[in-house]
Amino acid sequence: MPSRSLPLPLAVLAVLLSACTTPRETPVALGSGDGVASFAEVAERVTPGVVSISAHQIAPVSRQAFPFGAPQPGIRRGTGSGFVISGDGFILTNYHVIENATRVEVRFPAIDSVRVARVVGRDPETDLALLKVDDAGDLVPLMLGDSDQVRPGDWAIAVGNPHDFANTVTVGVISAHGRALGLSEATAAFENFMQTDAAINPGNSGGPLLNARGQVIGINTAMRAYAQNIGFATPVNTAKRVIEILKRDGRVRRGYLGITVADIDERFREAFELPSRDGVLVQSVEQGSPADRAGIRRGDVVLVVNGAAIGEPRELIDAVAYAGPGKRLELRVQRDGKEQKLTATTAERVSAVPDAPVPEQASQTPSNRMGVAVQPLTPELRRQLNLTTAGAGIVVTGVQPGSPADEAGLSPGDVVVEANGKPMTTVEALRQIVESTRRGRYLRLYVVRPAADAQTVSFYVVVRM
Repeated sequence: MPSRSLPLPLAVLAVLLSACTTPRETPVALGSGDGVASFAEVAERVTPGVVSISAHQIAPVSRQAFPFGAPQPGIRRGTGSGFVISGDGFILTNYHVIENATRVEVRFPAIDSVRVARVVGRDPETDLALLKVDDAGDLVPLMLGDSDQVRPGDWAIAVGNPHDFANTVTVGVISAHGRALGLSEATAAFENFMQTDAAINPGNSGGPLLNARGQVIGINTAMRAYAQNIGFATPVNTAKRVIEILKRDGRVRRGYLGITVADIDERFREAFELPSRDGVLVQSVEQGSPADRAGIRRGDVVLVVNGAAIGEPRELIDAVAYAGPGKRLELRVQRDGKEQKLTATTAERVSAVPDAPVPEQASQTPSNRMGVAVQPLTPELRRQLNLTTAGAGIVVTGVQPGSPADEAGLSPGDVVVEANGKPMTTVEALRQIVESTRRGRYLRLYVVRPAADAQTVSFYVVVRM
């Protein structure tokens, strides 16, 4: 998948999350018998739960657009990593791995199996996404750890799919906490990365970062491109906050006050004549915002929110965001040397990333007998596919592996112009023809496939139902 751009010289890679279920912890004894530390036991235990993710999106054909190889004409393919978090088929990965994807495939290298995944939820602010695969009886979930207990110098083990090398294991340590990288406008307020020197590369995105016990402590997300093994992972405790919300709602609705705040260092303490460095300093208040209506003013020091002491900006941001919109917050602030209590009601934080359209799959699948997802050929899709030919058609947006359509050679990005000699202008028209074709008989499709340099190739495809 196209990597998220970092302010140069940064480039996006991978993050990791941990499991919704918590399998029984099994401590791992390091050592190979000759006094040399080994992480083989951890690797053997966790690799069955680490997956490779292939995300497809319809896009104009361009040789420069395919850094990972030679995908089928008319689509862009990107790869990343992920890991199983529960035995019923939920998988955690990065949002940027599946962003704008029309089809997501998950490969389980340990069992040599590929399954199509459904995107259950997206959270651009934490760069996390939740996937779901069916027929999940043989999946191995990873165990979630506690990233708040991780210290600089602790072991860190990254497992993922860098450069399409499945189940690559690298080892290092946690180098630091609380890194902010400015990856995007969406993530800026929520970046709180762990830094590690465990080697991560393109394709590691969304894979797990583990401790020496094999517990997930982070999700690999980004790296500094021109440095020696400086990578960044989202703390797993951040993921724990959003997983159940994504399962239930598909997205995270966050609270909003409308203030900017700063940590109180010694300079601020002296300049504002504060008795201590407790709390956070209000830098600005948006006019008409919940904070403004509550009476919060610039120069105030927020000390407590709903009974919890605030020691740094991250704690205030999380307290407000995860309270959700429409929630009443009791704040204790210090102003001009005196403390006072204020009450604010949160609004909903507006994401910098618009809600992603749900891929038109199940609702616009002509028939599961054929194994395709389709949608009408709109002017926007025509532009994306770089089609110069006139006429209507139905665009293939997904193909089920092993299905009749897959065996016949249909691909995402193909445009079905005719079915059994009849022009195809609506999804319903194709559905009726598919449903009327008897079992064992052949369905004749005339297909236009985008090719390089605004050219197309046209051909018949016969699908045995």
